[in-house]
Amino acid sequence: MKQFVKLLIILGESEIDIELTRQELCAQRLFEPFTSFKRLDQNNKTKLGVKEFYEFLQDNQEIHLTKQQLDTLIKYLDYDKDGSVSYNDFIKIILPQEHPELTELAMLRSSYQIEKNVLLPSEIESLLNELLLCILTWRDSFEKVKVELLKEDYNNYMDYLFQNHQQLSIQQFYKIINEIQPVKQETVLSCFKYIDQNRTRFITKSDVILNLLGIPFEQFTHKQQKQLQDTQFSSYNLSPRQTYLQISPRFTQLPRNERTISNIENILSLSTSNKNKNGKIISFKSRTQLSQLN
Repeated sequence: MKQFVKLLIILGESEIDIELTRQELCAQRLFEPFTSFKRLDQNNKTKLGVKEFYEFLQDNQEIHLTKQQLDTLIKYLDYDKDGSVSYNDFIKIILPQEHPELTELAMLRSSYQIEKNVLLPSEIESLLNELLLCILTWRDSFEKVKVELLKEDYNNYMDYLFQNHQQLSIQQFYKIINEIQPVKQETVLSCFKYIDQNRTRFITKSDVILNLLGIPFEQFTHKQQKQLQDTQFSSYNLSPRQTYLQISPRFTQLPRNERTISNIENILSLSTSNKNKNGKIISFKSRTQLSQLN
């Protein structure tokens, strides 16, 4: 669970830094979101890709970045997942999440013309660059820990975290995390808000799986079911003699609730004696025949 908590700490602390930078940027009198977007969109494509972000960061002396890092940045900024960053994606990321008054103030400002290859006012240019680097650094660290976490059985993490609860409040979430490792309250709160993207004041297992680990919940439940099936099947230990016996295809045609150890044993025992003249194993033809064996 400590690896899981490490992921939460990276998320929570980074979100605090990112939000403070957003608020500082929006508090600048000359900051206007559309003008800032046009500063990056030098070719008027109305979409931003790796090239646009690379050129902006390069203008601000950030020349050590790799394409992989920029791809990670684009993936995060691309809110609607269409492969590029639109203006709507852009404002969802750079405007404050916790200060609606500052957001409204920034959106009410009039945009102004900015010529090609001309920088924004120095303070705005610097803060926008800082915000993008903050996001990029966070995603870089976050993805590395997440990759390691996904190599493990994160189902156990979910079971431990929710402990038979359908959903968790912030108080429950904070208590469980601090039983594993002491974490600052503001860090846990920031993490909770990020996971609770529907703003219900509760988080569910699907919220954690989708918003934290980035896995569709259907894929997660499918993995759980597969692991359960594998566990149930492996609980029956085949003897050395039985390991090379062919199991009748009839077993795979049975409903899942009838795939019991007893039925496997019956199929295996019959497969050694019920062969046709060519030596081929005869599979069961009906559920009635199977029930007669038990």
